[in-house]
Amino acid sequence: MRFSVRSLLTVALAAGVLACSSESLTQSESVAARLVGTWSATFDSPGNSLILTLSAHDSTVTGTGTYAGEAGPSGALTVDGKVTGATIDLDMHYDSGHQMHFRGDLTGFDHLNGVWFSEPVGDPAPISFDKVR
Repeated sequence: MRFSVRSLLTVALAAGVLACSSESLTQSESVAARLVGTWSATFDSPGNSLILTLSAHDSTVTGTGTYAGEAGPSGALTVDGKVTGATIDLDMHYDSGHQMHFRGDLTGFDHLNGVWFSEPVGDPAPISFDKVR
């Protein structure tokens, strides 16, 4: 009897851990919650930076950020977006009036991968972010 109760508890615990880990990267609210924090874009060119500080409520994402170009402008931006399933859509509104759109997903708890394009719509380019806080 003791062996079967212990076995059942082990199986139940394992099932709970698996359910929580798979759910955390596929359900909109769980994905949005994982986005909360500060993210830094990865660029090949030195001097370029894009930092986003995001918050979330349910599947809605908002935030602020800063940007800098290698030899170009720098400034602030605001972010608004949503999470649908595992897909993350963010709109970045630069203080210069420029807008960029991001579409991607979490490829781990601290890595965001996708494409971004400008408005008016330009060709999508790959971009990735790492969570720094």
